[in-house]
Amino acid sequence: MTRVLFYRTTERLLIISIVFFFIISFASGLYGTEKEFDKLDIKLKTASPEEKLKLLLDFPYFKDDTASQRSLLYIREAVRLAKETGTPGQLCKSLNIKGIWYYLNSRFKEAVQCYRSALDLEPRLSDKRQVANVMTNFGIVYRDLKDYETAEYYLTRALNIRKRAGGDVVRLAHNLNSLGLTLHTKKQPTRALSHFREALAIFNKHRVKWGIAAALNNIAEVYHYSFHEYSTAFDYYRKALPVFEEI
Repeated sequence: MTRVLFYRTTERLLIISIVFFFIISFASGLYGTEKEFDKLDIKLKTASPEEKLKLLLDFPYFKDDTASQRSLLYIREAVRLAKETGTPGQLCKSLNIKGIWYYLNSRFKEAVQCYRSALDLEPRLSDKRQVANVMTNFGIVYRDLKDYETAEYYLTRALNIRKRAGGDVVRLAHNLNSLGLTLHTKKQPTRALSHFREALAIFNKHRVKWGIAAALNNIAEVYHYSFHEYSTAFDYYRKALPVFEEI
């Protein structure tokens, strides 16, 4: 049986999605090609500092799970402008984007520094969902660093903030799925399974195909490797595969 592997894809898509807090469609336009950068340059030439900051913060820098060196130049400019003329929310978002760039380039120490600087702004942020975005990214980085206790701490805090704040339930499902992965790694399969099932219900309701496929696969992993219920695991793998092939 061929296993359907979603771990890195799930996490990287999650971390990319969190940046674009004000973009409605997660699936649309996550790319930063040279042509798009050239178009951005043209707009920046005639923009005011406030307009430049908005353009830089809203630009889709990341293609799939990659981040180009050119994109870092624009992200650094966004951080500079946010410090000079932006709001605390804009500065938090720029630091979060910068942290994502470092994460996608496996520079985890720099990513942690960016996320920590973003979290320092928490008392000044009116929209606590931004805090949840950063905490989720923090948790994912710490899991990659194999510090699972710290990863669980930040992912749990992020989840609680999202539940209190309301709003985007799909991002809530992303958070549930990520926390479930951490719990499964910590050999807490029952808790992990509960989070995966809750995420699956949300993804199904909103027809998020990659989320459905990832949650089904993760449930299969629990039954396969923790409970050793191979027949049940196979059923979930079998459900996940055709959804994955449609993505």
